[in-house]
Amino acid sequence: MALYFFDVFDGKATAIDEIGIDCEDLSQVRYRAVDALPEIARDELPDGDERLFEVKVRNASGKQVFRCSLEFTSG
Repeated sequence: MALYFFDVFDGKATAIDEIGIDCEDLSQVRYRAVDALPEIARDELPDGDERLFEVKVRNASGKQVFRCSLEFTSG
């Protein structure tokens, strides 16, 4: 297991993960990041007709190893 940090952009601000999550591999990192996006979107909506949500994952040395985003548009 290795420690990864999941920084979240909610369309307004970035929350920097200072605690991290242990993951077995990059496949688990991907799953956790992608799985978090709909929950983040539900927590932040409704607040306008467009919003971009993003999760960036860093390894213990600070290197970005994964990024995913979800774009919400309505109207």
